[in-house]
Amino acid sequence: MLGLLFLSYFRFLKIELLQRKKLIISLAIASLMPIGWQLWSRHLGEHHRKEYFMMQVPLSENWTHFKNAFDCYFANWPEQTLGNPIIYLALSLLVIIIFLKKWINPTLYFLSLINTIGSVLFFGLMVQQFKYHDYYIICLMPMFFINWIALASALPKIKSKHWYFKVAIFGLVIYAFSFQYKLGKRNFEERFEKGNYWEQSQQDIEDYKQFKIKLNAVGINYTHKVAAGYDGAPNNMLYLLHLRGFRVQANEHSDRKNKIVKDCQPLILIINDSNMLNEYKAFVKSVKLKAEYKYLKAYEVLY
Repeated sequence: MLGLLFLSYFRFLKIELLQRKKLIISLAIASLMPIGWQLWSRHLGEHHRKEYFMMQVPLSENWTHFKNAFDCYFANWPEQTLGNPIIYLALSLLVIIIFLKKWINPTLYFLSLINTIGSVLFFGLMVQQFKYHDYYIICLMPMFFINWIALASALPKIKSKHWYFKVAIFGLVIYAFSFQYKLGKRNFEERFEKGNYWEQSQQDIEDYKQFKIKLNAVGINYTHKVAAGYDGAPNNMLYLLHLRGFRVQANEHSDRKNKIVKDCQPLILIINDSNMLNEYKAFVKSVKLKAEYKYLKAYEVLY
């Protein structure tokens, strides 16, 4: 939108902004949000573990590093996000708009063009993050939506002698979305199939629901500081039990475990593996069993 505002001052581009003043005010307010988060995250990073509040761009060290990240992303995530027909449709949207310029409102055309270029550059800049995080595709969605609107505005203006062009697009869209629905349905079901690669909750959620009831019954709740382990995924145990405290991994360095006890002194240990209990007994005076459900146990810690 800032680029569109800048280009609107070149009258030969015929970009019409009906509420220029309101747009400038809106852009100024919108800019305060990322600036505010940048300052706040920097504060959090200085007082807590920095990797959870990373606000720098993870640039590729060299061309090979960039290419490896690019290859890694396209080998894993696109097919989990979009089916092949939709991918081709999405890619065609990025190109076809260029050839439909005379049928698209100049304001919408340049908005689409600027956003497309910016999105492609953003992908290249953040490819190291795209490599591991499928949800980064959300950042590119406005590009497809705006280009889709531009295409939809152009089609009614194209003369009837090009009817086959419209029919081809309509047929492709129907097929692509039908294919995508089936793919999405299958992918969604796989997330809940035990033993499936994509089912990576690391925990049996129902067990944790029942254990949470046991904890609450003996007065263990969000007000307690706990150490929970072994957690196979970032803070899942704390999240499922609605507790606050420290995540402990099976391969956690002993110095880190010792630091959690000495510096933070959690009052409750949430255990899903007896090995963790044996390790922590060496750091505390004694432990007392407070709640138990299957393999899950909660111990009160005395120092």
